[in-house]
Amino acid sequence: MITNIENNMKYIGQTIGSIDKRWNLHKNKCSHCLELHNDIEKYGDYSFVIKEIDIAYSQDELDTKEIYWIHKENTIYPNGYNKQFGGLCGTLCENSRSKMGKKGKLHWGYGEHRTNEEKLKISNSKKGKCKAENNPFYGKHHSEESKQKIRDSKNTKKVICLETGDVFLSSRDAQNKTGIKNISKVCKHERKSAGDKHWEYIGADDGE
Repeated sequence: MITNIENNMKYIGQTIGSIDKRWNLHKNKCSHCLELHNDIEKYGDYSFVIKEIDIAYSQDELDTKEIYWIHKENTIYPNGYNKQFGGLCGTLCENSRSKMGKKGKLHWGYGEHRTNEEKLKISNSKKGKCKAENNPFYGKHHSEESKQKIRDSKNTKKVICLETGDVFLSSRDAQNKTGIKNISKVCKHERKSAGDKHWEYIGADDGE
C-alpha cells in the first residue's frame, strides 16, 4: 500500500516482483496511474510511505486480496489513487469509464455519418466472410448449463464477504459455495446480514 502523507490518499497494488521495482514503475512517466505519478512529481518521494500489507501464494488469491484491500481502504479515485476495483481483470470505476467515454471524441470516425453508398460498399465487402458454415461453432449447440452461465455472466456483479474478504462471481455463486441464503438481499440493503455475515456488491451500490 502506498500512502501520500500530504493528502492521505492511498494506492493498493499487487506485484510478483520487488516492492522497489513496483514503486519505480509508478515514478515512470508511463505509469498507468497518472494521478499517483503526478503527485509523486509534485510532492516528491519523501512524501510517500510504502507498506506491504498482505501476501498471497497464487494469482487468484492475489486478485482476491487486492479487491478486498481496495474495498477496505476505500482507495477508489477520487478517495484514493486506484482506478479499478482490483484483480487482473478489474472493473473500471465510474470516473475512469467517464473519461474513456470522452476519449471517443478523438476517434477518427467520431461524429461522422456515412452515406448510403458508403454503407452499401462496406456491406458488400463483408459478404461471404460471416457465413454460418465459416463459424467454428456452426452446427453445435450450447447445453442448458452453458446457456445459464452465459445469462448469469451478463447480469451479475461480484460479491465480497466483509468478514472473510472472500470474493464471489455473483450472489448466486456465493450462495452455492457457502450454502448461505439471502446474500443478494443483503447486497441490495433489504437485509442487514445473511449467515451472520455482511455482504456487498463490488463497485456498485445497487442490486443485480
